[in-house]
Amino acid sequence: MKRIEHDRVLSLPGVAQALELADREGRNLYLVGGALRDLCLRRKVSDADLIVEGRGENFVHTLAARLRSRVVLLGRGDFQTYRIPLKGGAYLDLWDLKSVPLREDLCRRDFTINAVAYHLQTGNWIDPAGGLTDLEHGVIRRVCERAFVEDPLRLLRAVRFKTRLKRFAIEPSTLRDMMENAHRLQKTAPERVAGELDLILGSADPHGGVLLLAETRLLEVVVPELDRLKGVAQHPHNPDDVFDHTLNCLRALPAAVERVNALTDRSHRLRDGDRLLLAWALLCHDLGKPATRTEDARGNSHFYNHQRISVRLTDEVFRRLRSSRERSTEVQRLIALHSRPMQLVLAGTPRRGLRRFIHLSGRSLPRQLALYLADRLSRGDLDERAETFVRTCWELFLAEGEALISPPRLVSGEDVMETLGLPASPDVGRVMESVQRLQVAGELCSREEALGYLRRLRDKRRPPA
Repeated sequence: MKRIEHDRVLSLPGVAQALELADREGRNLYLVGGALRDLCLRRKVSDADLIVEGRGENFVHTLAARLRSRVVLLGRGDFQTYRIPLKGGAYLDLWDLKSVPLREDLCRRDFTINAVAYHLQTGNWIDPAGGLTDLEHGVIRRVCERAFVEDPLRLLRAVRFKTRLKRFAIEPSTLRDMMENAHRLQKTAPERVAGELDLILGSADPHGGVLLLAETRLLEVVVPELDRLKGVAQHPHNPDDVFDHTLNCLRALPAAVERVNALTDRSHRLRDGDRLLLAWALLCHDLGKPATRTEDARGNSHFYNHQRISVRLTDEVFRRLRSSRERSTEVQRLIALHSRPMQLVLAGTPRRGLRRFIHLSGRSLPRQLALYLADRLSRGDLDERAETFVRTCWELFLAEGEALISPPRLVSGEDVMETLGLPASPDVGRVMESVQRLQVAGELCSREEALGYLRRLRDKRRPPA
C-alpha cells in the first residue's frame, strides 16, 4: 500500500503552522488517528489529529493565537483533547504525551488502524500494533483485549468503521469480543451512544450498520424496541418479518432520495441532514407493529393505527438517547404521516386528500415523499400508481404549496363566536380547524363561503321548532 505524501500532510489545515511551532520549541510532533488512517486510504481529510511531545497547554494556546482561533477542551484527565476550531468548519485536535511514551499512548487506542503515528519532522512511522498491515488488508482489529472494557463506546465505533470503510471486515476475535461486551454499553453516556448511531445511520450503508448492530447484540442494548420487530410476521406471502422490512427500507433510502432529488429543484433538494432524519424515521416507523398486530380469518396480518404507537415509542427512544426535541419532533411527524400516501393511493389519489397531505407535511414534503418511496422500494420496483402519486403530489405543491401549507385565515374566532353564539372555549378552536380543513381541501375559497359554512353549522345546531 502506498503510504502518504509529506506535502499532502502539510496541506491539512493548521498542520504546517503546528510543525513550525514544534520545530521552534524543539518538540516532536506526530500525525495520528483518523486523519492519518484516511490519508493512507486516499480518503478525503479535512481535520487533523496531532500528538505533541511534552506538556501541550502552552503549545496549544500559542498555536491557537497564531491561527487566530481559540482552544476548546474535550474529555478529561489523561484523555483530555485540545481542539482548535478552524475556518470552514474544520478543526485541529491535539494531545500531549506528558510523561507517557508514544508507543504506550498508541497502544491505549481503540483499533490498530487508529494506533499509528507519523513523525512530522523525520517522516518515520511508529506502528506498535500492526495498524499499517491491517490498513493494507482491510482489517478492523481492537488494539488489546481490554479495549471494549476500557471504553464500551468502541463497540459502536467498530460498527461505524465497518459501515464507512467499505472493503474492511472486523477481525473474528474482535467480533466475538463485541458480542461478549455488548452489555457494557448500558453504562455509556446516552449522548455518546446517540452520536455514534448518527454516524452509522448517516453513512452510505445504514442498512449494513443496523444489521451488524443486531448480529453483535448491540441493537438490543441501544434500541431494544427494534430488536422486538424480529419474528413479527407480515403478509403470509411475504417472507420478511417487520425487522427485515425495516432493514430493506434503509437499503432503499439512497435510491428514494435520488428519485426525489431528480423531481425537485435545488432549493428543495434533500441533503445529508435530511438523509439522517429519514434514516431515523425508517428505523422507527414500524416500532408500533408488534403491539397492533392482528390476524384475520384468512391469516392476513393487520397493523391498524400502528403509526400512533410508533410515534410514542420513537419519542421514548429519543428521550432515552437525550436527542434534541427539534429532531425528535420532526422524526415523529414523518412517522405519523408515513401511512397516508399508501391510503391515498388505494383511494385513487383524490385531490382533496392530496391537498390535506401537503398541508400536514408542510415544507418537509420532500422528506415525506422520500420516506414513502423508500417504504415502497423496499418491496421491489415502484408500480405506476405510486409514481403517479409522487409526481402529482409534487406538481400540486409547486402550484399551490404556500397556500396549502399556510392558508390565509378566512374567518376569525370572533366570527365563529358571533355566528354560532359560542363563548370563548375549545369549541371555537375546533370549528376554526374544520374551516381550515375544508379550505385546504379546496371546498372553501373565500370569506363569504366560510361564513356561509358557519351559518349552516348554526342552523344544524338549532333545535327544531
